[in-house]
Amino acid sequence: MVVAHLCEGLTKLGANVSCYSPGQLNIPGVTHVQTIAEPSQHIKEGGAPNTKEHLGLVCKELQHNLKAGDVVLFNHSTHYRYLPKASWNMELVKIHAFEVGHWVDVGMHKNIIYPSQHLANQLTKPGVIIPHGEKLFFNDNPETPREEFLFFAGRITKDKGVDIALEACKNLAFL
Repeated sequence: MVVAHLCEGLTKLGANVSCYSPGQLNIPGVTHVQTIAEPSQHIKEGGAPNTKEHLGLVCKELQHNLKAGDVVLFNHSTHYRYLPKASWNMELVKIHAFEVGHWVDVGMHKNIIYPSQHLANQLTKPGVIIPHGEKLFFNDNPETPREEFLFFAGRITKDKGVDIALEACKNLAFL
């Protein structure tokens, strides 16, 4: 969803946008290059985060795209996830080339769009912060009585804010 929002925003600013992704994408004004014919197995089911076909097509077009102008990489992963694997597990085999590739990507680029201040602080490179949730809808009347439920859209991890959501629920006596 973040990629879609950013692609839409860039096209509204008059940029020519090409998006390479393994999945289907239909955003008006965006040239989409589907990098693999069939979706790969989901990463939670043992699939790879990226396939050779996907990375091959992106690399094949990279030189042309660099000559054409700025390249913007949309990346929701962080470049430092491999460090705990290397130090805590002491198994360098567990370092995924995909994660190291993201680390190298960030080091090579000068124009980065960050989806959060947290990620910008982690990467410490100049960039623009375009936060998630641009198109979220909020209750027009906050005094309306609420039902007691929690909706959390994201991975159940601290960097996605689940700890803050749980603490808020605890303080509101939901838990």
